[in-house]
Amino acid sequence: MAKDELLEISGERKAKLARLALSEENYREIVRRLRREPSDLVLAIFAALWSEHCSYAHSKPLLQKYFGQLRMPPWAIAEANAGAINIDAAVRFDREKGE
Repeated sequence: MAKDELLEISGERKAKLARLALSEENYREIVRRLRREPSDLVLAIFAALWSEHCSYAHSKPLLQKYFGQLRMPPWAIAEANAGAINIDAAVRFDREKGE
């Protein structure tokens, strides 16, 4: 079993995950990617970026299944709104606050 799979998640943290609509699996992936436990700010950023609104987390596979093979006319361009957050700046902000 991998080290990140052994991560114990406290009841308080589970409650925060529920409020942010993140699963325990999401939390373990965040810890794996950061190689540390996230602060509340960083956790909220991940929740926003991985939300259905921003990433189509649940509907993307369905959209690809049913519409992914559609041919677009040469004059049509399919685009989506996008945004970027500098995670490193958020981490520095947390460190400056002592979190």
